[in-house]
Amino acid sequence: MKYEIDTQPLLEAALKDGKSVFAPKVQAEKLIFCRIFSPHGPWHKGSFGIREPASGEGIAAEFPALVLTPGIAFDRDGKRLGRGGGYYDRFFAELDKGRREYFALGLCLDSQLVNRVPVMPHDKKMDGLLTGTGLY
Repeated sequence: MKYEIDTQPLLEAALKDGKSVFAPKVQAEKLIFCRIFSPHGPWHKGSFGIREPASGEGIAAEFPALVLTPGIAFDRDGKRLGRGGGYYDRFFAELDKGRREYFALGLCLDSQLVNRVPVMPHDKKMDGLLTGTGLY
């Protein structure tokens, strides 16, 4: 999205370093992750107008994993305000249920860092937060 950090340079660097990279794709009410082998895709615009893998089935990501997590706003306590669909919260709940090891890193612009984010009991708190100028 235009008000979020561009992840293309991160994608390119991770692939260049030989890392396994998975990108999210919305499928019905679920967020699935597809393995990415090239920063050039193939990509298409998903149901929310967000770039996602054009093909590929959801596959089991490798663990432990670093999950870069977008949002509309974050606070320094790791609370995240998403777009209201609950896709990432359901995904994290599934990982927790399966006792998967991961680090949820909120990724945002400095302007998206706010004093307080309202949360619900099911909202996943981020393990860390990366802005354009700092790591929290």
